[in-house]
Amino acid sequence: MCSRGLLMPQKRAVLFMPAGPNEFGVFALPLAHIMGFCTVLIGLLAGVSGYFIPHFDPEKVMAALEKYRATAFAGVPSMFAMMIHGGIEKHDLSSVKIWASAADAMPEEYLKVLRKVGAFVRLGPVRLPAVIAEAYGMVELSGACSLKVAFPGLRYPPRCVGFPLAPTRVRIVDEDGKEVRTGREGELAVKGPGVTLGYWNKDKETRECFTPDGWFRTGDMAKKDWLGRIHFVDRKKDVIKSGGYSIFSREVEAEMLTNEKIAEVAVIGMPHPTKKEVPVAIVTLAPGASATDEELLEWCRQNIARYRAPRATSRSSLPPRCRTA
Repeated sequence: MCSRGLLMPQKRAVLFMPAGPNEFGVFALPLAHIMGFCTVLIGLLAGVSGYFIPHFDPEKVMAALEKYRATAFAGVPSMFAMMIHGGIEKHDLSSVKIWASAADAMPEEYLKVLRKVGAFVRLGPVRLPAVIAEAYGMVELSGACSLKVAFPGLRYPPRCVGFPLAPTRVRIVDEDGKEVRTGREGELAVKGPGVTLGYWNKDKETRECFTPDGWFRTGDMAKKDWLGRIHFVDRKKDVIKSGGYSIFSREVEAEMLTNEKIAEVAVIGMPHPTKKEVPVAIVTLAPGASATDEELLEWCRQNIARYRAPRATSRSSLPPRCRTA
């Protein structure tokens, strides 16, 4: 179980990653986290050497990438957000060929910056943008379940988390565990050698997390297109039920992030006497930006479908980072 469940998904990921013994990476993920542990496994399997930083610090990471002319870095979106807001353009990171991310969907505006500062190939005046690799996984799946590698010129739809890593299989199911039609939203269910057998001494929770025919329920809402690609929608528990509508908080967050004055936003459901819940946005403004709550709400009303637009906003005192999972 250990070798098949833990190593096989990472071996499959190596086959699609443009990384090998000639690459040098900077590593700042916690080894106690499944993503950090599996990233190290992928690096070892690919023969990548690197520099380890015990605790993530955006300035230390960017300085190390520049100093060692590193070609690869893996992090979560909040790390990339702190690097971008911390002045990533002030560093020469043109040596970075591969940016890898997981744990949350990467906002498109961050991807644009990363492609620009890195370079997959540079020959004189010819430059190809950096490769973006994004994986979807969790502890219960022993790491990566799906992967997408965006080579220069190759684009994926927003929130697409790629193709399943064989022999792992995925399906989208309804509340009863039955598979839904292609393109329909439902809960992502997984079966494969890396899937957990259950939770220690928690029989009730174990039963609830499996469909009647043995597929593990991830708790994530997703859909699958006709090519077999998986599109992440939202955490099941984060779906806001408002007046009969299902509002996916991450979709509203993505729309609000197109406002240049907003650096960070989290959309949650607030209890309502008749609608059950209404969406409310917690916002961190971009450095130097100013906007009143009413201005933000008016922008939402003009740019987001009325039933999904936040009814109120609240300011976060935290520094700009990124939405957390």
